[in-house]
Amino acid sequence: MIAEQTDGRGKIYTHYDVHNLYGWSETIATLPAARSIENKRSVVISRSTFPTSGSFTGHWLGDNTADWRHLKYNIIGMLEFNLFGIPYIGADICGFFHNTTEQMCQRWMQLGSFNPFFRNHNGNDQDGIKFIEQDPGIFSPDVVASNRRAVEQRYTLIPYLYSLFFRVHISGGTVVRSMAHVFPTIPDCWPLDEQFLWGSSLLIAPVIKENHTTKSVYLPWTERWFNYYTGEEMKALNETTVAAPYDFLPLFLRGGSIIPHQQSAMNTVESRKKPLYLIVALDKNQQATGELFWDDGESIDTYNRGTYNHFNFVFKSNGLTIEPWTYKYPEMGDTIKLEDIKVF
Repeated sequence: MIAEQTDGRGKIYTHYDVHNLYGWSETIATLPAARSIENKRSVVISRSTFPTSGSFTGHWLGDNTADWRHLKYNIIGMLEFNLFGIPYIGADICGFFHNTTEQMCQRWMQLGSFNPFFRNHNGNDQDGIKFIEQDPGIFSPDVVASNRRAVEQRYTLIPYLYSLFFRVHISGGTVVRSMAHVFPTIPDCWPLDEQFLWGSSLLIAPVIKENHTTKSVYLPWTERWFNYYTGEEMKALNETTVAAPYDFLPLFLRGGSIIPHQQSAMNTVESRKKPLYLIVALDKNQQATGELFWDDGESIDTYNRGTYNHFNFVFKSNGLTIEPWTYKYPEMGDTIKLEDIKVF
């Protein structure tokens, strides 16, 4: 740690002072280089980050292990790195080392679809022993269908996820949030680390224990909560247990929220052409709000250059108002339609 290093310009540093800056330095050099190739956005991902890295790169949580403990650590890692200012974060889905199981990978695909950085990634072998394949499509037909639904569900929520990243980009904050973060005055929320939220509206409660087909979830009594899939209002609040078959991920929508969605497709290029729809979940005052950010999806610095659309949604007095706070990407109107509005 006392070794000396130079920056190539004559300045001397000790290894102790600069070791943690290696990844940071690489990302701030890599991002502009990658962008310059086609003059478009590029994704940079690193396993070594430092304060302010979130402006340049995402982070993946490193070489984890295919076991149920690491499935839970995936949640904790996402929450921590959002607090560190690095919201683009994810784990190696289904585990990197050792052999996964069909059930574990199925559950991890469900959780993984709510990692901002979503990637199934694994090693080849260890000490000469080859790991089994864990591609989402190599399992039994039921699990393959479940994995497909997890990916498709993520694609439908990309407009909401994209808007969350827009908000973080201009204001700071987090995309993945703990219950304690959103409900800091409710002590029961402080220790919860087996459920989380996207933004302040969508509560994700993944099953992270082997052979479990129910999920204990905490729904704060201060809010209205709705079953995301059916729109049914949840009557049992605070700590409650819900059904969670192997092919099912419990999701809950907070009252007062409007979440933009889009029909899924084989990739994001195609899904961006699909119709939009809104899900409106009313609060105790029969009101809700939300937003949508939209640009061309590939140009650099669209916010700074003002080439984007930003819509504000307000539901009150039994009516929905869609207000374009910014409308400087008119091409959106040529291809994208709002096809449906669902009110819970």
